[in-house]
Amino acid sequence: MKNETYIGIGLGNLIAAILSWSVNQSVLLGLVHALLGWFYVIYWIIYYKLII
Repeated sequence: MKNETYIGIGLGNLIAAILSWSVNQSVLLGLVHALLGWFYVIYWIIYYKLII
């Protein structure tokens, strides 16, 4: 299960960075979008762990 999670998160960050590059042609914005994906994962873990 852990391996699939890491692959999914990595793939999501990769897709965010590629789509950002194709729209904006900016490496910096690609990195920002990839990092925002991690912030969402952290938010989801905190929010749903506190509720459950």
